[in-house]
Parts: sequence; C-alpha cells; structure tokens
Amino acid sequence: MTLGELTRAIESHNRLERVHARERAAWDYRLAELIGASVSRLFGGKYPPIQDAYPGMFEAVERRQDWRIAKERLMDYAARHNQRRKEGKG
Repeated sequence: MTLGELTRAIESHNRLERVHARERAAWDYRLAELIGASVSRLFGGKYPPIQDAYPGMFEAVERRQDWRIAKERLMDYAARHNQRRKEGKG
C-alpha cells in the first residue's frame, strides 16, 4: 500500500467512526427523551407509540377493526362455506 492509499484508508476509517459516533449520540439522545417521557407518565403524561419514538423504523399499526364488521365477514364466509358443503363441493 502506498502512503497516499494508507492516508485515504485512515481518513475513511475516521469518517466512518465519526458517522457511527453521531448515530450513537442521536440514539442516546432519543433514549434520554424516552426516559423523560416515561418518567412524566408518573405525573400524568403520555408515552409515545413506537412509531413516533423511532420514526421510519416501524410501520404504523393498523387500527383495530370494528367487531361488527369482523362478525359480518365471518358470517358471510360461513354461509358460503355451508352452501358449498350442501352442494357437495367442499
């Protein structure tokens, strides 16, 4: 390895170390915010959902479905299934 290549490799390594250090600092700062939010729950505060705590890392969870819709879909499925059984197809 030439002196120039060695110098570039060391500079590249140092840049990567700075990037990793900044990432760790950002995560540590976010963790401190979450700890503060958790402590504030003791005094009536609310804890943020994981999607807000770590944006871009977790997909939003779908809202729960109304049980009436689920019941209607299940009844439709059961009726179709029973009809096929009566017809001898299932």
